[in-house]
Amino acid sequence: MASPRKTRSQGPADGVDLDHPNGQLSRSGTRDVVAELAFYQSYHSNKINQLIHFIFIPQILWSGLIILSHVPWPGTIPKVWFDGAAFQPSLALALIAAFQTYYIVLDPLAGTAYLPVAILFYLSATWLKVVAPAWLPFSSHAHPTAAPFGWTVFVVAWIAQFIGHGVFEHRAPALTDNLVQGE
Repeated sequence: MASPRKTRSQGPADGVDLDHPNGQLSRSGTRDVVAELAFYQSYHSNKINQLIHFIFIPQILWSGLIILSHVPWPGTIPKVWFDGAAFQPSLALALIAAFQTYYIVLDPLAGTAYLPVAILFYLSATWLKVVAPAWLPFSSHAHPTAAPFGWTVFVVAWIAQFIGHGVFEHRAPALTDNLVQGE
């Protein structure tokens, strides 16, 4: 009799096949939020690594939106709604729409609950691109841009993720095994 197949699971994720996380679908054909969370938890059991993720994962998303807001859809004009919020269709809008759609399909309640945060991230990132205040690091009155600031936050946040996994978790990030799961 063959022994059960071993998985790379740790702790609460025992019994979840982490070698095939993308294959875990609910009866409706969508991803199973329980399987996704079990997969995520198996890579994030250290409290310091969890804190690093709590702080820097939102920074990765926000800085990515800043960077992508610099690629507007052709022919669109930015609209500043108020200080700190602007709208312009761009790759940032496409990313946040795809991101939110995925999470609303995965878990309608949690995805919808995060929607106000996602909207604020998008509007503030677009505002930084449109207004590019001179007080922003790496910007000036002569060359106003938010892109260097966005790239700096993006790189620093990713470095923090790898420090969290390498120093505190002693395990490669989930991203190395499941690109869809990410960090």
